[in-house]
Amino acid sequence: MNLVDSFADVSRFVRLRRDIHAHPELGFEEHRTSEIVAGLLREWGIEVHTGVAGTGVVGVLKCGDGPRTIGLRADLDALPLQEENHFPHRSTHDGRMHACGHDGHTTMLLAAAWHLAQSRDFSGTVNFIFQPAEEMGKAGALKMIQDGLFERFPCQAVFALHNFALGDKGKPGDFALNEGALMASSNTWRVTMVGRGTHASLPHTGLDPVGAVIDLGQQLQALVPRVIDSNERALLAVTQLQGSDAPNVIPDQAWVGGTVRTFSGERHRRHRGRPAPPGGRHCGRARVQRRHLLPPRLAAGGEPRGRGPLCRQRDARGGGRCGGGRRLPRRDGRRGLCPHAARAPGLLRLHRQWRRRAPPA
Repeated sequence: MNLVDSFADVSRFVRLRRDIHAHPELGFEEHRTSEIVAGLLREWGIEVHTGVAGTGVVGVLKCGDGPRTIGLRADLDALPLQEENHFPHRSTHDGRMHACGHDGHTTMLLAAAWHLAQSRDFSGTVNFIFQPAEEMGKAGALKMIQDGLFERFPCQAVFALHNFALGDKGKPGDFALNEGALMASSNTWRVTMVGRGTHASLPHTGLDPVGAVIDLGQQLQALVPRVIDSNERALLAVTQLQGSDAPNVIPDQAWVGGTVRTFSGERHRRHRGRPAPPGGRHCGRARVQRRHLLPPRLAAGGEPRGRGPLCRQRDARGGGRCGGGRRLPRRDGRRGLCPHAARAPGLLRLHRQWRRRAPPA
């Protein structure tokens, strides 16, 4: 079955994506979404395994006697954001929204499963991996692996895609990929400065931790070029600062926090080893908290990078371009495919987003 022809009518999948968008579920709470996924896979004659890492689903489709096995992966969860869109399929749950496109990812993987189940034009095994809890550092991919994902469903390679704004590198409908680093690691940090609280009218009687975190935040903005080779890339963002809850009180402690993102596993490990900063002239001591969520996303070398039959069909019909040979700027956003790819060679494609969303509240 010709792939492009099989999707001449995509109305069913449009309705499906909008239904998932209207009913967003947070990480490890994707019960409704998982039931929809499992039900459709069964309807199409695909072997279904539920409860992988809680709400994860894996569909297995075997055809012929080929020995190759691959995984196609999508994420299921939404974000804890308030949706401000007003179209009919906007979120029906306050404080939850599919703001990162996982409704689209789930629908696209279901569409791929449907097509392969109809055509069966391959020889081998395809594992359709629907991962829970990609967002908010919940590490759903790691939990699937710990739950025996690759022992139960061996994969010689894992493939995924993500909706993304490619800027001037492409237009809606284009696909693009890189070999090597593409998505950054994700780490959060917080430094708490401890002083001695007092009334704001008597600053000489206390030790002001607010001044310390302000100074530290300003210094950290210039830290990366001092510790990272100029030929490499890293990002340290200061995004949070918290002091007193009252305007007339110097607190006992204050904190500053943010994120660190790197494209090198070595840089990721070096960040983990950074010592705590001194308390400085403002206060007595400091506490450092680091949370290491995901390593950099490295696409494996040697996997297909060129223009296959789908690309040629799409180009011939004006349906977009497949940028297998184009070099893309690396992205500081991180994606939860990384643990999957640590166990099997992986490839992450970026797909130009085809819909807009209002910014979160």
